[in-house]
Amino acid sequence: MWVRGNEGGLDALTDVAEKFQFTMLAKQLIDLFQTHHYHFERGIVEAEVWDTWVTQFRDDVIAFPGFREVLKIRRKHLRPSFGRFVDEHLPTKDA
Repeated sequence: MWVRGNEGGLDALTDVAEKFQFTMLAKQLIDLFQTHHYHFERGIVEAEVWDTWVTQFRDDVIAFPGFREVLKIRRKHLRPSFGRFVDEHLPTKDA
């Protein structure tokens, strides 16, 4: 389900239950990275650690169209500074 959703978006999933599961998994990743961003902003997380998280988020998460679809849907729930970070460093548009 995670692979199908990431590669094909919500339309690639078979039913409401799968769409909900995929959305909630993606939401948890968004929340995790948003929390790490907050900690980095506050100086709790060192730059070297943060850079590793950014690379993982960019290469292993936001690289997939399905995740970007959920990110777009959940956009209004982002902290403004994290939303700006996503806009500036991790484009949500399909290439």
